Amino acid sequence: MDLSSQRQYIQRAVNATVDLTIVDTSAASFSIFKQHNISAHATDEMLAKDLILTAGEILKIQVSHANIHVTASIVEYGKGD
Repeated sequence: MDLSSQRQYIQRAVNATVDLTIVDTSAASFSIFKQHNISAHATDEMLAKDLILTAGEILKIQVSHANIHVTASIVEYGKGD
């Protein structure tokens, strides 16, 4: 194993800034998180409670770095559920 390449990978780790916004049907934006910092090699749960969106609303996530992975768990309810 070439450890020099591993050190190079670790040196390129960077912190990232995350913006989490809801956009509604009238194109109005509501910030949930603005410039939320996440350290390099860290995992962060940004929403500890449920976030309820109505029909037509969009959850927009924007990050300051290209190599960020975001996971969202979504449950869709129909009328009468």
